[in-house]
Parts: sequence; structure tokens; C-alpha cells
Amino acid sequence: MANDFVNRMLGKESFAKGAYSPVVDPRMGQQMGFMPNFRELPSNTPYTRKSMIPILVQHPLFMDYIDGGQLMIETLKVLVEEHPLSIEGINLTITPDFAETPVGGGGQKLRIIQNMTQAESTPSFSYQEKYGKVITRFFTYWQRTAMMNPETKFPEILHMAISDMPEEILENFMSMSMLFIEPDPTHRYVVEAALLSNMMPSSGIPREMVRNLPDGDQALTLSMEFTSVTESTAAVFEFAQEVLNSISLTGVSPNNRPAAFDSIHANVEAANRGYKKSIEEAGSNQVGLQA
Repeated sequence: MANDFVNRMLGKESFAKGAYSPVVDPRMGQQMGFMPNFRELPSNTPYTRKSMIPILVQHPLFMDYIDGGQLMIETLKVLVEEHPLSIEGINLTITPDFAETPVGGGGQKLRIIQNMTQAESTPSFSYQEKYGKVITRFFTYWQRTAMMNPETKFPEILHMAISDMPEEILENFMSMSMLFIEPDPTHRYVVEAALLSNMMPSSGIPREMVRNLPDGDQALTLSMEFTSVTESTAAVFEFAQEVLNSISLTGVSPNNRPAAFDSIHANVEAANRGYKKSIEEAGSNQVGLQA
């Protein structure tokens, strides 16, 4: 059997110079020409998008001025990194816009680039609400305390007796910053990276009550959208690679984690019934086996 001795990767050349993740050489592996080339099938390996990794970079600074602020920071970290059912709306698309002029009378047009724009990210986090509506309480507190009370039109933190309040309230007082990383299949290299600042909860949080006995109780899934300003530059990719380097999967196997239980509860063990007890009773009541 022949060995695959071919270097199928492009390397950091030309348009791939800024890539942190290895990329295949597109000059190899093409299978849609005159006929397939089965010896180059590995070079035709398709890209599949891995789930991105959300990393909280900077908390809203108002949390540094309130009682329980560290608890809020810790809660925010797990709410944005580990609780979301899904995260969508991180958009790095750039779109060209063209000026055009007619070419003859047949309807043809000559176009020339006149503008290039980057799509605005609209991050959306989906949650399954937890017991006591703790997620609703957290985001409502954030909006009212750091952003604005609906009646006074001032953030409620101004109404609190805080002696070391800052002289100014800038956008980072009420907003967080996050890094989003898409890793490659080896979890070692960055494929995509985005640094989002100015992230504030911009959705209205549903706080409704209903009574419908035939339908029974209802679970609550909420979607929280955030404002944002997006960066995705060489410096952001370098930062993302440094963060990813610090997250090692070595030795972290779900197969080796502790079981949810490693002993039988004392009250269950004390019950004078069950599989083990029936065997013990059967063994003690055997006929003709006693010495």
C-alpha cells in the first residue's frame, strides 16, 4: 500500500499568509474536472464549522461599584460562556458596493468598486430559563442598574449610596467585551476570531404571567440580543490564538470524569428490600446447605 507522502497543505503563503489554522492547497484534490482523482481525495476534505468558543474579556465596569459585584462578574462569565443553548449573529462578512455605467443599449453595465462595508454583528444568546427566573433577574438588574431606569431615565446605580462612584459614565461602564473563537478540528488553531466590544443587552426581557390550566405549566426559552462593535484583524487572531493555546484538551475525557454518584444513599441502603436483600435472604434460607 502506498504511503501518503505528499504535502497537501498550502502553508502561510499569498492569500493564506495570515491564517493561523493549516489550510489545504486548493491546487490539489479537485474532483469536479474531467474525472475524479482518487489519489488526491484527502486534499478534498470538506470544511465543517466547529462550534465557536465564547470568552468573556471585560465585564461591565458598574459591577466594580456595587455590593455583590464579584458575584455578578462570576455569574456573567458562566451565563455567556457556558449556559447559552446557542449563540448567533457574529457576522464578519464584508460586502462590496459598485458604481455602474451603461455599455451600449443592450442592457450591459460596467461596474467599478465604490465602497466596501462590514456587516454589523447582532449577537443573540438563547437560554432555557432556570428555576426562579434567575437569568431574567440578572439581565433585568443589568439593564436597570447600569443602563436606565424606565421612570427616572437615569441608571439606578446613581440612586445608590456609593461613595466611590466614578466621575463619568462611559459606554464600558454598562457594556462587556467578548472574544469569539472558532477552532479547527484539532482544537489547536484558530479558524475564525472576532472581538466584540460595546455589548449591552438590547432585548426586552419577557416578564409575563398566564393562567391556562388545560395546557399546564410552561417552560421559558428567552433570546437575549446585544449591541456590539466588531473587530476581526490580525491582532485579534493573535490574541485568540494565545487564548486557545491556554485551553488544552489533553487529559480531559468525559469517560474519565467522576460519576454523578459513587455510593448508595444511606436511606436507600437502610431499606429492607431490593435486589441485594432478596439474594441475601434467599441465601440464608437455603434448605440442606447449613453445616
